[in-house]
Amino acid sequence: MDIRREDILDIISCVGGKENISLLTHCITRLRFVLKDETKVDTERLKEISLVKGCFATKGQYQVIIGAGIVERVYERVKEETGAKQASSEELKDIENRNMNFLQKAIKIFADVFYPLLPAIVGAGLLLGISNILTNSGIFGSQSVIEMYPEISGLSSMITMIANTAFTYIPVLVCWSATKRFGGNQVLGILLGMVLVNAELISGSSMSSIISGDLEPQYWNIFGMDILKIGYQNSVLPAFAASYLLAALEKTMKRILPDVLQMVVTAPLVIFITAFLTFLAIGPAMNWVSNLMTNGILLLFETAPVIAGFAFGLLWEPLVITGMHHALIAVNIQLVAATQQSSMLAIITIVCVAEAGAVLAMALLSDSKNKKSVCISSSISAMLGVTEPSMFGVTLPAKFPFVCSILSSGIVGMLIMLSGIYAVSLGPSGPLSFTIIPAQFWGKHYIYMALAFVLAFTSTYFYGKVKSNNVCKTQASEIKECKVDEVILSSPASGECIELSKVKDKTFSSGVLGQGVGIIPNQGIVFSPWGGVISATFETGHAVGIEFSCGVECLIHVGIDTVTLGGNGFKCFVKQGDKVKKGQKLIEFDKRVIHEAGLDDTISFVISDKGSYENLEIMKMGNIFMNDDIMRLF
Repeated sequence: MDIRREDILDIISCVGGKENISLLTHCITRLRFVLKDETKVDTERLKEISLVKGCFATKGQYQVIIGAGIVERVYERVKEETGAKQASSEELKDIENRNMNFLQKAIKIFADVFYPLLPAIVGAGLLLGISNILTNSGIFGSQSVIEMYPEISGLSSMITMIANTAFTYIPVLVCWSATKRFGGNQVLGILLGMVLVNAELISGSSMSSIISGDLEPQYWNIFGMDILKIGYQNSVLPAFAASYLLAALEKTMKRILPDVLQMVVTAPLVIFITAFLTFLAIGPAMNWVSNLMTNGILLLFETAPVIAGFAFGLLWEPLVITGMHHALIAVNIQLVAATQQSSMLAIITIVCVAEAGAVLAMALLSDSKNKKSVCISSSISAMLGVTEPSMFGVTLPAKFPFVCSILSSGIVGMLIMLSGIYAVSLGPSGPLSFTIIPAQFWGKHYIYMALAFVLAFTSTYFYGKVKSNNVCKTQASEIKECKVDEVILSSPASGECIELSKVKDKTFSSGVLGQGVGIIPNQGIVFSPWGGVISATFETGHAVGIEFSCGVECLIHVGIDTVTLGGNGFKCFVKQGDKVKKGQKLIEFDKRVIHEAGLDDTISFVISDKGSYENLEIMKMGNIFMNDDIMRLF
């Protein structure tokens, strides 16, 4: 995909210009701006740029969704044009922490620790899926693949061993990542993880045998205390808590010990004290918490599967929006490590497909070529498990498709639970999820996947049609039907109509925001040029966007750089979502205040989206009055 310089400059302009950018970075799908003043962001203009799939502000950052694969190239171009400083991870953490409450901070810690582990966990899960395909009978016949082809049994055994390693020795991975997150020595973290899974320890999975008396327990006797020699294979929380202690002890040692002693004293003391306290108290306590959490989730899904399936399917995407899904990812890693299965993960593989169905319906409902393109690309992305572009760019702004999507996910979540379907690991969602779903569930799982898509698609499409028809009916006094051969728009103000290219604002005169005209007003009133719904207003009251009932959208912007007045001299009479009639007063402004500030009061009246109409004709120039016919779309 080609990246036009005009689009890059528009993105920069819409976030308030390069002077408004403090820091800049990006993730896999989004540009992340740290801005000096977020009120300068022109969100509606930003959404109209072809590169942009959506935008939102969160945790001290203004995030612009571009999409996977292209965001890095866009980031480099924006950085080149602005000279913005790249935000370091420490700077971003400081900014985020300043804008988060205690719960959000706790969830972010879990995300910081467990997200780096996902490549290993997902990779192991895929290998485990391949192992299941090779070893389970009934997939390609009455015999398993390795029974039909014994020569690959060794390969299958190796794949299984590699896959199981990630889950068996997951404390090593957790200790490495957690120690890094808490600011400790990562090598000490790895050593701590290996200590927790040492072969001399009784495997944690044997604890039930010790309790039943089938296995003789072994202890260390230290100062009269008997400490059980138990390992923490397949455990997450003991390693997490121990890593926090290790990092805290290391920092304390470095602070109180002279430099000459740190090399020979810090490492042995830190690792021994941490291991001792972990085997003595931290490990057993965290194991108890892990078991309580795991057993509680399993009990909920076993005793009330319908309720649990519906609730989880319904709430997963809202949790993604708030960021609270990070905590559940950590829970699922623990669940899979302990039980080798998770029903929640099976539901997650379906949620993105419902989102894809809702977004595809929005593509059919839209008359805008740009919006259709955004919807289709977002639908494909959602089908493959990346739902951020579709959520923030399409379903959340429109609201009803998001509701249709999560309700469909909730319904299918119930069916998944009733059928006992589960996943064996984190891994791909959507059509590729067969790699983490046991083969015996493939048929039902794909039926439910198709059902999620169809439910979300049909509910979104028909509700959208009903909503569109209702909008048409409210405009019946102005037009006979929503789709007409031509649309005649009246002037939103009285004054002198000039060519848009003569407006002294390149953002408008270049035509990048759409075709239209400039109006040098002789009085400070702006009227609606046709009937429709207010799609955007601004706190400063200097501009308004309108979506007409025929699908055409316009932007009326009073003055040049008048946003700098902070609303002084402006009064807006409508808000977003209001229905307006042709000739209804939208804005009053004081020309004197604008002129005294040394600003231009020219009104830019542009068609930001022509809908299904291909051509636009300017009907009148020179002196005009409010309600004079000024534009024709056909």
